Amino acid sequence: MTTMELTFEITNYQVDAMFDDFDDGTSQIFDVATVRVLSGDLTGRTYHVYVLSGTPEVELWRQTGTTLSAEVNPDDLKSEDILFSGAFTLGEGR
Repeated sequence: MTTMELTFEITNYQVDAMFDDFDDGTSQIFDVATVRVLSGDLTGRTYHVYVLSGTPEVELWRQTGTTLSAEVNPDDLKSEDILFSGAFTLGEGR
């Protein structure tokens, strides 16, 4: 899989933004981080990143004003502006 390095700023964070109910009666709650790309061909683009509530990674995504770097599959970014946090492999030192 080809990946690209992406630097982005977290501009907003919303708790409990999406609820997903399943046929078996279970559910999941997602928060959403809004990020703005700061590098490369996608500079200025905004994405909404859904993060599973209650997971350790929530703390990384909720820090508005923070700049992070990550590897991302470019195909995931082509036409979508909504992604799940699993699409990002956060870099060392974030």
